[in-house]
Amino acid sequence: MFLKKSKPTLFILTIITYLLLTGCSASDRGYSEKYKSAQLEIAFGAESATKICEVYSQTWEAAIENGNDFNQAIKRAQETLQSSKAFEILEETKAEAEKKMKDAANPPKSFEEPYKKLVQLYGIYGQLNSLAMNPSGTLMSFNQKVNDLSSQFISLSNEISVLVPETEQ
Repeated sequence: MFLKKSKPTLFILTIITYLLLTGCSASDRGYSEKYKSAQLEIAFGAESATKICEVYSQTWEAAIENGNDFNQAIKRAQETLQSSKAFEILEETKAEAEKKMKDAANPPKSFEEPYKKLVQLYGIYGQLNSLAMNPSGTLMSFNQKVNDLSSQFISLSNEISVLVPETEQ
């Protein structure tokens, strides 16, 4: 037996389809906000960590050029950063980024690939953050790590900007 499609049935089906489709786009919009919030927090944290790494690099290089103990110079730089609450800001930003990454978990289908890239971006940020909290290696290896991670961060950020689907407001 065939189901006879009357005008009211088609109308109801059309309304249900519309609600499902608009619900999906509303879901994507809601997720997009979570995603962008996490991405911005990560970008802010990476920028802060990179600036601290630059302070270390400049301090380290100046100590070597002047024949001073670079370990002591780095220690003084860390004390200055500690007193200016820079490490506190790094820790708070890291905690907030982690929270926002958890909020952005379970992306809708249209955000699955961008979310994977965001996880990679978060990993790079974590490495930059670690270097800012605990610089290690030689000046050359430290600078190389920071430069490599910064380049990866920028490259992945550019890739993400192309992958993130446009959502209507």
